[in-house]
Amino acid sequence: MIRLPAGLWFLGAITLAQSPVLTPPSAIAGASSEELTGLVVSLEADRLLLADAAGKRTSYRLQPLTSLRRFGEPGAAIGEFQPGEQVRLRLRGGTVAELSDAISDQVQRKTPFRVVSQDRDQYHFTVEPIDGATGAPKGERQTLGYGKPTFLMQRENPEFVFRVAEGSRFWINRGAAPERSGPVAREVLDDASRERFGRQQRLRTLARFDAAGAPARVIAGGPIPTVQLGTDAVTWAQRLKSGARVRVSNLTTPGNARITMLAADPSGTPPILQLRDALGGLGVGEYVRVTPIREQVSFKQDVEPILQVNCLPCHGGRGASGFSISSPERLRAGGPRGKGIVAGKSGESLLYLAMSGERNPRMPPDRDATPEQLELLKRWIDAGAASEP
Repeated sequence: MIRLPAGLWFLGAITLAQSPVLTPPSAIAGASSEELTGLVVSLEADRLLLADAAGKRTSYRLQPLTSLRRFGEPGAAIGEFQPGEQVRLRLRGGTVAELSDAISDQVQRKTPFRVVSQDRDQYHFTVEPIDGATGAPKGERQTLGYGKPTFLMQRENPEFVFRVAEGSRFWINRGAAPERSGPVAREVLDDASRERFGRQQRLRTLARFDAAGAPARVIAGGPIPTVQLGTDAVTWAQRLKSGARVRVSNLTTPGNARITMLAADPSGTPPILQLRDALGGLGVGEYVRVTPIREQVSFKQDVEPILQVNCLPCHGGRGASGFSISSPERLRAGGPRGKGIVAGKSGESLLYLAMSGERNPRMPPDRDATPEQLELLKRWIDAGAASEP
């Protein structure tokens, strides 16, 4: 989830009039392919509780390779979808094949919104979907409320006073809020801001798969077993090469891991990985997690995505705070608080100390870096903090 300034997010569970009506997977397994839209009530690793327009709640099953899309990009984490958010499901064989936010749906259909009017006294505005290429109207007008759960971002900068000009073009995530009836705008992004959020989503996905691995399904056994990744891992898999060392672990027993090598470059969409060694008891159809093992930590491949995910909003480019993450050279130069990194000494590097919480204020202020991310950062600094390999 992208964390935003305090007070701009509604994170509580929505309240609906009806009690949960849970539909078992067997009741929906007959549909070969189906699209649904609703509001997230709750979301766990393998289960989504969705409310439709009438307030009826239905439980849907997720699988490890379910595609999760936000801001038009694949590879989101489960926690990035919040209660009350409107989402679209694509069901296949009774399980969720794809879960996407409203902006991803608009990007896929190439239909952003154009502002028709705004009523600042009533805290709502009216928009119409348009053809992204021609600007021609392409659907019915909608009136959306705004308030505390709404985040407006224009020209890649947050706007703390909600004011949208007639004719402005936006991508909009919608949802619900307990203090208002009717749909509420949650994120309102112009083209530049949507591109920025999408870029961050791509970097976040790469960093997470690098640090925690990507889910995959065993599709062939034998001396050279084969696993298939999900479609969200296509870009990440392109960085893997034949001979790369990887750790393969069972999703249900992650401690039982095996280190092996890739027998060939990844191929296909979704990507297929051929492994050199047998997987020791893992059968066809089981889910595993594939994590690359880095002999040397690379700034471009390993460290930069971590910094972009955690530090970009305040320290991108020249660095609004006086401290930039854009290159190892600027990290060494540091800012008002001192040098960002001391090559070979993570224990004296402000960047590592702040991200690990050993130095206050902890950075970033709205999330904790994962242990895997901190380990990669520490290894890079202790190895000399070079720009490459």
